[in-house]
Amino acid sequence: MRFCDKLRNLRIDAGFGFNEFWKEADITNVYLSGLENGTKTPPPPERQRQFIKILEKKKRLSLEEKNQFYDLAAKERKELPADIVEYCQKQESLNKIRKLIKENSNEKI
Repeated sequence: MRFCDKLRNLRIDAGFGFNEFWKEADITNVYLSGLENGTKTPPPPERQRQFIKILEKKKRLSLEEKNQFYDLAAKERKELPADIVEYCQKQESLNKIRKLIKENSNEKI
């Protein structure tokens, strides 16, 4: 599955029409069309999180649905998933991650 398919499926499953969603997301219909047909690169993390919030106004998304949404976008953007980036922006999270890496690595950090 690709990001474009996931976005379209989530939008439809949540009960958003095409026009309703692009207006709610404050984007153009051309941009949403490009995202849903795969001609546009998935949006940046901040916009991805906004889409999830909008979708959840009508339908509670499972953790699996959110993770797949973020993972597909990240894969196509060649970056970390948006939810992971948000988590890592907190200093205490960075310290936890470094501790985990150190515990699971033979290298010294």
